[in-house]
Amino acid sequence: MLGSRMGTAAILLVGLVAACGPGAASDGEAGAGGAAASDAESVDAVIDGALRALGSRATLQGISAIELHGVRQERLVAAAQDPATPPVFTATFTEQRDVRGGRALREFEGRLPMRSLPIAFTQYLDDRLTPGEALEEIRLSPERLVLAAATAPGRRLAPDSVTETGRRLHVVAWGDPGLRLLVDAATSLPAGWTGVRRYTDDPNWATWGDVRTRVAWSNWSLDPAGLRYPFTINVWHDGWRIRTISYTGIDWDADFPADSFADVSARRERFASQLDPSLGNGSPEFTEHVGGIVQIGGIYDVTLVRQNDGVVVIEAPHSSAYSRSILEEVERRWPGVPVKAVVAASFVWPHVAGVRTYAARGIPIYASPRTARTIQGMTAAPHRLSPDELSERTGRIEVREVADSVRIGNLVVHRAPQPGGEHGRAALIVTFDDVPLAYVSDLYVPEPFEPNFWRQSLAEALSALDAVGSRADTILSLHNEPAARDSLRRKVGMRESP
Repeated sequence: MLGSRMGTAAILLVGLVAACGPGAASDGEAGAGGAAASDAESVDAVIDGALRALGSRATLQGISAIELHGVRQERLVAAAQDPATPPVFTATFTEQRDVRGGRALREFEGRLPMRSLPIAFTQYLDDRLTPGEALEEIRLSPERLVLAAATAPGRRLAPDSVTETGRRLHVVAWGDPGLRLLVDAATSLPAGWTGVRRYTDDPNWATWGDVRTRVAWSNWSLDPAGLRYPFTINVWHDGWRIRTISYTGIDWDADFPADSFADVSARRERFASQLDPSLGNGSPEFTEHVGGIVQIGGIYDVTLVRQNDGVVVIEAPHSSAYSRSILEEVERRWPGVPVKAVVAASFVWPHVAGVRTYAARGIPIYASPRTARTIQGMTAAPHRLSPDELSERTGRIEVREVADSVRIGNLVVHRAPQPGGEHGRAALIVTFDDVPLAYVSDLYVPEPFEPNFWRQSLAEALSALDAVGSRADTILSLHNEPAARDSLRRKVGMRESP
């Protein structure tokens, strides 16, 4: 079923991105704020000091091409049972950055906890083509951001910020949505930047709306030509540290091959196809089961259950646009029949990233207590930079916690954590009356993509079905085609169904 076979981690890494929702964690040296800027300082003096600390304005303006080598650590907060201890994607990379052209080509080789084999891929970035977070590393890099601040209309000094370690930072402000350049008051080195950002192309963060982002630059190195550059970059979103980049080498006189950026259109199309919110990227696959149950194969699978008084939608993944396409499919199949409930069976952020569309329509959303907190955070998140249909709603958002089990017409939603079951403690499973099917969400993960975890999570799902007395012989899930229950039991070394 097309994109639904990609696996969770593939979506988590689209564009190289990332319990309850964001905002609970400490963001390290986030400013305590409130200190008045020195009267002796002017905004241009602060910026000029930063330019001199980096090298000089002329040196920065003369940079045309850089080759960077290093290591990235992506903290996959969006997939973490506990966002304070997320899985980490670690990759070595080489980046060819065309500074004047505003583009870059990155070659990665990395590893994830869920698989032993390395993942190798290429990322193309271009000011003219690529939206989103990844471009911030180019557009808002030290060599470009300080120069941009020097000529920004309306630039001004905001009150100084004082970090938790007592470090005083000058704050240069300009523009909307409030980008702030941070400059160390003692050394004049730029310390990073803060801002409120909207990550519309990132399935991990788009649903969170206006995201408070902070980037810190540290571990400065002096080049023989007199240019200083930070060799460590840390990034926080809404208080969660999501990324650390460590450079191991920088070539300031890089000479790229003429064809380095030749296949721009093809790269753009591949990137866009991963973000396409249409069902099945425009070619949906439908599997119809007995009892009015329809499985839709798309970038993630969504299951529809037709009941006498409406339709239950199982899963609300990917994006608001994806949820709208699901609602259009419901109307096409059953004109005038309402959606009566949504079951959010998985806690992973991209798996619930479409809940705002359903919440805007007042549709009840069922979730485990842990996932309910995430959904409440997502539906309450401000979207002032890019208002959506939920932004105008004033009524109560109806999120119903499933602490044990809940009946919805002819189906029962169960929360059934098993001994040793880390993956399933926040997940839900669904069984059906008089229909030999069961739905286990993300607990049945693609074996080829997650060879280290699939057996653990699938065993949890099968044990949970045994615990609730399910007689289902066919298993539906978020990522895989329907599978025979007994064949899955044999795969994980369990005896056949009792």
